[in-house]
Amino acid sequence: MAPTCKILFEPHNIDNASPATVSRNGMVYMSSSGLDWRPVVQAWLKKRNSRECDVFKHLFDESFAELYAWGTQMLVLVINVLQCLVPSQPETSDDILTIKSDVGDNDEDMGEEIENLEEKKIFTSEHLKKLYVFALVWGMGAFLENNDRKKFDTFIKEKLKFLDIPMGDRKNPDVCI
Repeated sequence: MAPTCKILFEPHNIDNASPATVSRNGMVYMSSSGLDWRPVVQAWLKKRNSRECDVFKHLFDESFAELYAWGTQMLVLVINVLQCLVPSQPETSDDILTIKSDVGDNDEDMGEEIENLEEKKIFTSEHLKKLYVFALVWGMGAFLENNDRKKFDTFIKEKLKFLDIPMGDRKNPDVCI
């Protein structure tokens, strides 16, 4: 294995791990009850520029806790998901695109590719809010079956009206997120 390779294991528990295994692998055990979504989001926001940080922090604070609390009580997730793992979707959505939202915000590992880009896109606050909604819908909704997706849709449209959610019109009255 190359020295630049790193492997990350996320076991459900370490009940059968010996002290030697823990020390050789440099394991760090964190109980899911001791880590909620806030530290994960805060760490991610530190990598963003100030405008993105303000927009995303406000959106997470205003919507995610309420949605997650309701969802864990009222919906059945297809697979077990730790609370600290749910909001990781927004980071991948713009990392895949290799687009940054601030002039001069460079990714050192992608230096040559960024130099070759003809145009850098700067995301507006509106665009960031729409990315958040997209990530929220896929980050939570992807774990649901059809019946629960309808409940999820209704909850977001009724309780989180401040989000820029697509609504039905005369042509498409049954728009569902």
